[in-house]
Amino acid sequence: MAADAAEKARLSVLSILGIEVPSTVLIEVVSSKGAFGKDQPAQPGEIPGWAVGTAYPARQLIFIRQPIGADLTYNDIAEVVTHEYTHIAVGYYLGDIETPRWFEEGIADFISSRRSWTATITIGTAELTGRLIPFEQLDSYWPISQDEATLAYAESADFVDFIENSYGPGAIRAILEKTKEKGDFNEAVMLVTNKPLKALESDWLTRVTSRYRWIPLLSGGVGIWMVGGLLVILGYIRKRRLNLLKMQLWELEEKMGRVHYEAEKRNEEEDGEDSGPIPYQ
Repeated sequence: MAADAAEKARLSVLSILGIEVPSTVLIEVVSSKGAFGKDQPAQPGEIPGWAVGTAYPARQLIFIRQPIGADLTYNDIAEVVTHEYTHIAVGYYLGDIETPRWFEEGIADFISSRRSWTATITIGTAELTGRLIPFEQLDSYWPISQDEATLAYAESADFVDFIENSYGPGAIRAILEKTKEKGDFNEAVMLVTNKPLKALESDWLTRVTSRYRWIPLLSGGVGIWMVGGLLVILGYIRKRRLNLLKMQLWELEEKMGRVHYEAEKRNEEEDGEDSGPIPYQ
């Protein structure tokens, strides 16, 4: 299962970024929670409890945590492997050249298609409550708490998606190529987009405000009240229309009754005239 997922990841990275990792990437699925964290010699440092995968580009090595008491589905494996494989590929391609942490995480989520409706709600809620994390804060530091990390992933993937959609398919690939050529990420962004990174972030914030701010309202309690109110209004309109149709039907039936009555009366009068004696002359 992991091997198939790795091949799919390789093809996705090659198609979107144009990067081919020449050497074999090893993937180890770890079933023990303890073995995944600091007790695993192969993984130096402290691994957050919410992490489901880790990647070590210099060693071409990926670890995946298998949930306790459950089996990973193929889609779960493919998603995590693609995310981590993207880290391996970008690390291999750039070598010692550094890029912001949010950029690499954003690319990894962008390619693995981990973006979801939940991520959209997360961004919208953070924007509405003033909790969006500035990207300069995510350049090298990544949140430890799960809530902040979830927001950081969502923001990063959305920003990468914004760049790719605003400057055409291949914009992210071009930024990576220019970064490798010039040795400087900020210069690469300027060359590809004709805008400094700060201006791009400002443009992204404008999109977030216009596109996502209303989403938490619809997804939360306010949204339920809004939808409920709308249903009440629609029900009221429907009831009025039904009542109006009933009144129109009653009026039509009354008119038809009068027409029928008058027709019968005329028939009776005509029948009376025909049945009388014929005058003799």
